[in-house]
Amino acid sequence: KDYSVAVKYFKKSLENNKYDANARYNLGIAYVKLNKLIEACECFKLADEYGELDAAAKLVQYCGGENKSTE
Repeated sequence: KDYSVAVKYFKKSLENNKYDANARYNLGIAYVKLNKLIEACECFKLADEYGELDAAAKLVQYCGGENKSTE
């Protein structure tokens, strides 16, 4: 699996709709696979803010639990 290609396509998708929670979440997953956790956590945080239900769990798993429910 080429996650760097996935990053490229998710970023392109987000150019058209920066509030796409699902694309933002999946971009975060691709960053995790590339071991880019800072970028992944930024994506998960935004995805959580935009309503992606699975993002909160990834924030806990990879980012020390920073999500809207703990603020």
